[in-house]
Amino acid sequence: MSHPHRDTGYTLIELLVVLAIMGILAIAGAAWTMNRPTTAVRGVTNDVYGLLRAAQTLAHNSGRNVALQTVGTEPGKTLSLAYGFFAQKSDGTDDFSKGPGSTSANPVMGAMGIDPTLSRYAQVGDATTGQFGSILPNPSPGSDTILKTLETSSFWGDSANNLFQGGGTPSNVFYFQPDGTPNADFYVPIVGVRSGVVSSDLPVGLILASRNNGLLVFLKSKSNDSTAPWSRL
Repeated sequence: MSHPHRDTGYTLIELLVVLAIMGILAIAGAAWTMNRPTTAVRGVTNDVYGLLRAAQTLAHNSGRNVALQTVGTEPGKTLSLAYGFFAQKSDGTDDFSKGPGSTSANPVMGAMGIDPTLSRYAQVGDATTGQFGSILPNPSPGSDTILKTLETSSFWGDSANNLFQGGGTPSNVFYFQPDGTPNADFYVPIVGVRSGVVSSDLPVGLILASRNNGLLVFLKSKSNDSTAPWSRL
C-alpha cells in the first residue's frame, strides 16, 4: 500500500504563519522594552511611598519620633531607605544624631533597597547626581496648578528639602513625629532612565511629605510634555 509523499520543506502558508508570529513577538518585545521605565518609575515610587507610610504609621502608633535614614547614591545602585527609632539619651529624649541601627537598643524597623535591575530604568533623584534638575519637567512642580499650591517653587529647587541627599550625614534630619506628621516638609523625585541615561521624555514620580497635607504621590507620564499633567496616585 502506497502513502502520499510529502516534501520535507515548509509550505508558503507555514512560512507566512511563522513570519507573522515572529512579527507579533517583535512588536510585543519592543513595547515591553519601551514600557520598562514607566513600570519601573511607578514601581519605585510606590515602594518608597509604602515605606514612608509604614514609618508614619509606626510613629503614630508608638507615640515616638521615627527617623528616616538614607544610604548611597544613584546611579550607584546601592541606595536604600530605612526607618526606626532614634537612640534615647539618659533623660529619655531622642538623640537626633543616632538614627536606627546606631545601637542595639534602636534597630532598623524596616528598610528597602532599589533593585539594581530597576535602577537601569528608574532612579531616585538626589542632591549629588541631580537627576530632578536635569530632566526639567514641564510644567515644573513650582508652576504646576496643583503642586504650586502645596509648596513654593523655591521649595522644589532646594536640594536640602530632598530626602535622598546623596548619602552621608544629611544637613537636615527628617523624621515622623508622634502625630504622624514630618518634622519638616520634604520631597522624593523618581526619574525615568533609558540606556543608563536620565531622560526628560520619560515618566517622573514625585512624593511630597507635608506637615499640612500628609503624604502625597504624583506621577507625570512624560516629564517634558507640557500637556501631560501631574496626576495624583
